[in-house]
Amino acid sequence: MPPELSVVIPTHDRRDLLRACLYSFEHQSASPETFEVVVVIDGSRDGTAEMLSAYTPPFAVSVLTQAQAGTAASRNAGAEAARGRVLLFV
Repeated sequence: MPPELSVVIPTHDRRDLLRACLYSFEHQSASPETFEVVVVIDGSRDGTAEMLSAYTPPFAVSVLTQAQAGTAASRNAGAEAARGRVLLFV
C-alpha cells in the first residue's frame, strides 16, 4: 500500500543539513509507514550519496541521483518518483 505522504527533498552539496533534516523525520509523531522520503541528489560532490547509502531510517527512503540541473528539475524528478497521495517539498 502506498504511503499517504511523500516528502521530496532536493539537495546539492548540503550533506550535513540533509542529515539533520532526515533525523528530524525520525522523531515525527506520524507512524513511519504513513510517509516516504524521496531525496534527489542534484550533482552533489560532498559525500551526500555515501552518507545516504549508510543511512538506515525507520521510514522508506528513495534516492535519485542526477547531474546538476537545479532545484526545479530536482523537485520534478522527486515528484515523479513519489508514491504518496500528498507531496511535501522540503
